[in-house]
This record gives sequence, C-alpha cells and structure tokens, in this order.
Amino acid sequence: AMGRLTPEKGQDNLIKAFAKFNQGYRNSKLYILGEGPLRKDLSDLIQELNLEEDVFLVGQVDNPFYIMDKCNCFVLSSHYEGQPMVLLETMTLGMHIITTDIVANRTVLEQGRYGLLVEN
Repeated sequence: AMGRLTPEKGQDNLIKAFAKFNQGYRNSKLYILGEGPLRKDLSDLIQELNLEEDVFLVGQVDNPFYIMDKCNCFVLSSHYEGQPMVLLETMTLGMHIITTDIVANRTVLEQGRYGLLVEN
C-alpha cells in the first residue's frame, strides 16, 4: 500500500483486515509506504495486533517501484479518491490490485476488470 497516512486512506482498516488474512497466510507481509499524521496511531495498532514482524511502515521513499516490484499485489484502502494515480502507476507494473469499491477506483479499474474491488 502507498499513500499519505491520513484517515481517508483507510490504512487502519487495511491493517485490521491484514491481521485476519495473516492468520491463514503466515508468510504474508504488508508494506505501507508513505508518511503522515497517523503514523503513530498505525504503529500503535500494529503493536496492539502483534503484527510487528509482518506489517512495516516504510515511510516516504523517492522511488517506491523497487519495493513494489517485490510484492505480489497492491492494496489501496481509501474511503474516497479524486484521481487514484497510484492505481494507474500500479497497473503499469502489471501487479494484482485489490482496492475499495469507490467511484474513482471502479472507473480506473473498469468496474473490476483490472483488479478486485472490495466493500469500502
């Protein structure tokens, strides 16, 4: 995942969902790229859910593509978006995409043709 660490980006929901997912897929890791005012809250949530070995707040990086290239899928957990450029960038890498079913994401992914849309 990549984006500002702010409430509208929904990283808290992503971490909670990953905690459930990770129970069945213990080798999975979640990398969240970006900075913002929720960093401490997200870090506290990671500790509360005992995910310190599986969820990483990477911070802001100049070139995220070297990290993204090593990942199996990209998740965008936003509650709303204007123009989700990160989805367009991710599509150019040919990555699997999971994102919230909001208008902007649905449009970019052509109603789910190019990625999985999940309930917001």
